[in-house]
Amino acid sequence: MNAKILDVTADEYFALTDHFSQSVAKVLLSKSPLHARAEIRKEPTKLMDRGNIMHRLVLGKGKDYKVLEFSDWKKDVAKDARDAARKEGLVPVLAHHFEEYSIAAAAIVVRLSDMGIDLDGASELAFEWTEITHHGAVLCRGMADHIWLDTGRILDLKIIDNAAPANVERSAATLDHAVQHAAYTRAVQQLRPDLVGRVQFLFAFCEPGEPHDVNVSEPDGVFRELGEQRWIRAITTWAKCVAEDKFPGYGVNHLNAPMWQLRNEGFTPEEM
Repeated sequence: MNAKILDVTADEYFALTDHFSQSVAKVLLSKSPLHARAEIRKEPTKLMDRGNIMHRLVLGKGKDYKVLEFSDWKKDVAKDARDAARKEGLVPVLAHHFEEYSIAAAAIVVRLSDMGIDLDGASELAFEWTEITHHGAVLCRGMADHIWLDTGRILDLKIIDNAAPANVERSAATLDHAVQHAAYTRAVQQLRPDLVGRVQFLFAFCEPGEPHDVNVSEPDGVFRELGEQRWIRAITTWAKCVAEDKFPGYGVNHLNAPMWQLRNEGFTPEEM
């Protein structure tokens, strides 16, 4: 198995399309291989833009941005400026939003430092590795938000409006953060075989709104095992799709009435 660090900028990394990634795996598992293939060419959203800018401000690296002096994107002149920025490979951001993000980013850096996490490793480090399945090899790529490669410590920044433990637990399940944990852990272990079993992955859930609190969470054993199994299932399915050149969608399915609806209509368990 081959693994290596990629000497690319964030823009160059996101322009790469001939690979499998943790984000593609999540779509494959939650939707279908057909959707996973479309994910590789995903269009940016407002939340993605906010995340990219916050990452750049906190980490000092990442996609570049362009601050535009408009109150919103409603007028044609604002839309044209926004579209022009995207064509330049920049993330467009309204000036008042950028001011809010800057304040939040500065506070987040301080909070991380107060918890003993100083961002003195490598930010936005891209890497690729190969996963072997019985359907063939799968080229995978990823980009760690911040990593201390000598010690095998990874920090992943998540910008989330509510970073309370109960909420991030639900968010982690919904967005399948366990898959990302497995993918990046396996990548680092291929890059540094001496770190097998010693990679530490931390999620930093950061609130962009006041008081800009941060919840640093380390996955437990069940979370790690769940991610491992789901990642393996994803790469195995993808390898099979590529080998057969077939990427199925939803297909034909049964549409079942939910149990709660049947109970509301007075059906008894025997009738159901």
